[in-house]
Amino acid sequence: MEKKDLLASEILNAFNEESKIDGHFCTEKFDLGNSKFGIDIFTVIKKKRKNGDEYLFLAGLYKKGVINLLEHFGICHIKENQSFILVRKEFNIISEISLKEIKDLVNDYLTKLPELNIEIDGVECTFTPEAQTEMFYRQTNTVLNDKFLDYLRKDETPIKKDSTDKACMFFENCIVEIYAKEVVRIPYSKNVDGLIWKKDIINHQIKDRDSSPCHFSKFIKNISNKDNQRILSARSGLGYLMHSFQRSSGGQMVLLYDESITDVNIPQGGTGKGVLANAIAMVKNTVKMDGKKFKGNGRFDFQDVNRATKVLWIDDVSKDMDIDRFNSLATDGFNLEQKFKDSFLILAQDSPKILICSNVILDYVGSTRKRRQFIIELSDHYSRKISTGVEEPIVEEHGCRFFTDDWDDDEYNRFYWYLIDCLKLYLEEGLIPAPSINMVENRLRQIIGEEFLSWAKSKEFKPNEEYNTKELFEEYKQLYEDGNNKFTQRTFSNYLRKHMNHKDLSIEFFTKSISGQKISFFRIINN
Repeated sequence: MEKKDLLASEILNAFNEESKIDGHFCTEKFDLGNSKFGIDIFTVIKKKRKNGDEYLFLAGLYKKGVINLLEHFGICHIKENQSFILVRKEFNIISEISLKEIKDLVNDYLTKLPELNIEIDGVECTFTPEAQTEMFYRQTNTVLNDKFLDYLRKDETPIKKDSTDKACMFFENCIVEIYAKEVVRIPYSKNVDGLIWKKDIINHQIKDRDSSPCHFSKFIKNISNKDNQRILSARSGLGYLMHSFQRSSGGQMVLLYDESITDVNIPQGGTGKGVLANAIAMVKNTVKMDGKKFKGNGRFDFQDVNRATKVLWIDDVSKDMDIDRFNSLATDGFNLEQKFKDSFLILAQDSPKILICSNVILDYVGSTRKRRQFIIELSDHYSRKISTGVEEPIVEEHGCRFFTDDWDDDEYNRFYWYLIDCLKLYLEEGLIPAPSINMVENRLRQIIGEEFLSWAKSKEFKPNEEYNTKELFEEYKQLYEDGNNKFTQRTFSNYLRKHMNHKDLSIEFFTKSISGQKISFFRIINN
């Protein structure tokens, strides 16, 4: 093709046009010995009848011809994580291909075959399209299996990946390389240093930026309560999720929480967590999982994740979800099992970033958990409007639905440039934390309940003073008697400890002998 600034779609269309076959893929005869010949994907044998007449018959499949046909379709192996995977390669663009998809390609080829006319040493024969198709169907399992497909060409061209100081976004008209100090656009007509996943190509032709603010920029300001530090924090979190590079030490999870203090039994939502996640899904190959159904220990928990997945989005998790499961994924990688397929490993440095949207606060106690979690709290800017009866607060305020046809090409262009700037910010500054708003208290009320938290806050415990544990326990039970016999003094003491720990205080329980009886006491200690 002529060297010009090509669109990704033009590259793919050109490949598809070139891969179309008018008639048989190959009409050349290959002598295989013993009166056996290979033509196209079939083997033909010349034999003699008892009366001496010679004839030709369709004996089976010409396996080298099958390999040639599949490679004409662009099917090959590429090297990934020290092993080879099966893909369809379209110039430098690749997509993982399954055995079923290969069968579909071949079947489409078979349905368009004309008659096969063969002449060998003066002996002629015509095989109908039906006869050819029947022969292939009869012997499909001899060629379309993992063992046979292993003979396909191995392409060791590396996949184009982000690095520690560079990120890539693949648009229709060019590749955008983002660095801390600059942004570079590279046309597809230039030699690209690596293969590109087809799923990574964004369906948009990026143009020069304009100075107009975009709706998404205003959205980020609103969910950050117009606080500059929180805006920077949210933008850096977006940039981190879009940077498809994992450090060898393991990455962090981005967790989206509501800022508002709400009843733990009636979480509100509606703050915009889904909008943030969908923004990432617009530019990065994202797999969304239902957090309520996710247990973390099932064989096929991650069966929708593949090697091209850049972000794993866990939506609306339950409060008892094991957050440590994701910590291990960040350090050990993904050992994936998919139904009816071989398992495979995605190494930690190639594993997707993890985004968790939750209406409940997950456990963050412990140095490892804290280190692995980057938390963004969203203000109630939009959810407040829902409580007043506004069904679609974003539409009311912005006059459009995000990521739909309500946006014209210019609005999409401003949106993508905003995300490019988020990526640039992250590469320059890293993840920028923001002060916690209500996360600590919301987590605490999940653990100890509304009633206990309210009671404990009312007591105003003072450091180093001694308190009678049993007397306070009985006082609490009198105030909040609900017939729950399972609420014991041990549970009461445990809740006290958790309450103080969340205030960065320690609690010491001890006994004193009073009138010959051992009485339980406690005191609060400043850490």
